[in-house]
Amino acid sequence: MTEEETLSLCVVVLGFRRPELLESRLNQLSIFPDIPIHVFIDRDVINRKLNSRAFKSIEYKFSDLEIIWTYREENLGIANNLLFSVDEVLRDFQSCIVIEDDVSISSRSEEHTSELQSRVDISY
Repeated sequence: MTEEETLSLCVVVLGFRRPELLESRLNQLSIFPDIPIHVFIDRDVINRKLNSRAFKSIEYKFSDLEIIWTYREENLGIANNLLFSVDEVLRDFQSCIVIEDDVSISSRSEEHTSELQSRVDISY
């Protein structure tokens, strides 16, 4: 992607073994339909049959949002997952907001995000 094509802002969501928490975060983020969301999930989590259907169901439920799903082949650990995920996203975006699946989003996040959007050029 060229510098002119670089998008301004996206949300990175790091998902682990808790599909119900991931679904809750995506529900909270759905109030921002214009901000792309990039979800990173370790593949070893998906390979567990118990969680596989749950994650696929979440993907289907949020198919109307601009979500990019990335499944890692191995468990990188939280530190490496965070570093690699942010590095990957910043190739296409100028900045990102990182949220783990177990971090609740404040009811005031909409006004804070609006303020952030006014400070960051979000033209696509």
